Amino acid sequence: MRTYSVARDAQKRLCHRYRHLTDGGKLMFQACTAVAWLLTGFLWAVGRAVLAPTAKVKTSQKERTTNISSDALNAEQATKGNP
Repeated sequence: MRTYSVARDAQKRLCHRYRHLTDGGKLMFQACTAVAWLLTGFLWAVGRAVLAPTAKVKTSQKERTTNISSDALNAEQATKGNP
């Protein structure tokens, strides 16, 4: 429900901005371009908010060391012929 309210508020702001620009004497295509630019910024912000939790994928230094040493051990065993 929060997404709907945020989107609805954005629509109200963009419609108000369009009316303000056209009533102020801007040509229709200039007002549309300005509103599209604002909409792009809104979508960019939403995308960053949605993707931010999944983008933070890091392992600790200890885990990396463990993974590297286990990979090295597996490679060593493979060269010796041990399963």
